[in-house]
Amino acid sequence: MQTKFSINEAEGLKYAQESGDYNKIHLDDLIGYNSIYGQKICHGTLVILKSLKLLKIGKLFKNKRNFFINFKFNHYFEYNKNIYIDKKFKKISQKRSGLIEFEYGYKEQENSSFVNSNFKKTSYFQKIIFKSQFETIRNLLNNISKFVGMK
Repeated sequence: MQTKFSINEAEGLKYAQESGDYNKIHLDDLIGYNSIYGQKICHGTLVILKSLKLLKIGKLFKNKRNFFINFKFNHYFEYNKNIYIDKKFKKISQKRSGLIEFEYGYKEQENSSFVNSNFKKTSYFQKIIFKSQFETIRNLLNNISKFVGMK
């Protein structure tokens, strides 16, 4: 079963303000047109955040101390087009454009191996310091977006 959503340009502008990532590839028609993409593109981290919200990741990891989320970006996403989340095949995609592969899981105990992990153990959050797991993820992704987009 697939879940679908879309991201419009107003959401992209709002996310730029939230994250501090004002890279013009996401905001300016002329810059986007002259880029390798030929148009403005969505913030990849915004695609992830909306997907995680629809997947209800916060509830999945509620009361879990040790969890991980891995994403592999394969292709950019366009504004105003349907984005599909396929939980079974662990893909976020857009027809003829965007593709992200993902995986998530958690550790049962401090010394146990990761549950449901086929990817390398790179995105691992041990201690939750914000209000919730989702807020922690949101803050981390906003900082990543700002760093990558503005540096």
